[in-house]
Amino acid sequence: MENLLECKRRRFSAKIGLNEDRFYCEGKIQVKGNRAWLCQNMFDGDPIKDKLGFIYSWAVFNGSQLNLFGVYDFKLLGMSELTPGDKAKEVYKSFWLIEGTTPNQAKEASLITVGYIEQALSELEGYNVEYWNEVKLELGKL
Repeated sequence: MENLLECKRRRFSAKIGLNEDRFYCEGKIQVKGNRAWLCQNMFDGDPIKDKLGFIYSWAVFNGSQLNLFGVYDFKLLGMSELTPGDKAKEVYKSFWLIEGTTPNQAKEASLITVGYIEQALSELEGYNVEYWNEVKLELGKL
């Protein structure tokens, strides 16, 4: 398992809780300093101010597997499992980080890239047209 300190804003799924009160949840990892939190909407734990839009947070301290107290069946979710909004932000961020790029240039490059991805995937069985249309809509909102 990766150290969670290197997984800021990555999506996860897990069961969180103490004793028999374990709740399945999905959320995002928040990192501040040398501590990590699992931000989600199911179980209240050690609070952090910025819960990335979720209601609760659960501390996992230094982010190692040994500090996953009260966390079971933990799984990092891959990029393909991102919501269309998160996928749009990830693509946009990759262009925005290029030095000298303006926000409009980053958005235009992101839309072109998503178009190429869409074109390449359209020939595959099981291609999800709606997902990529939603990614383009989300890019338009940035």
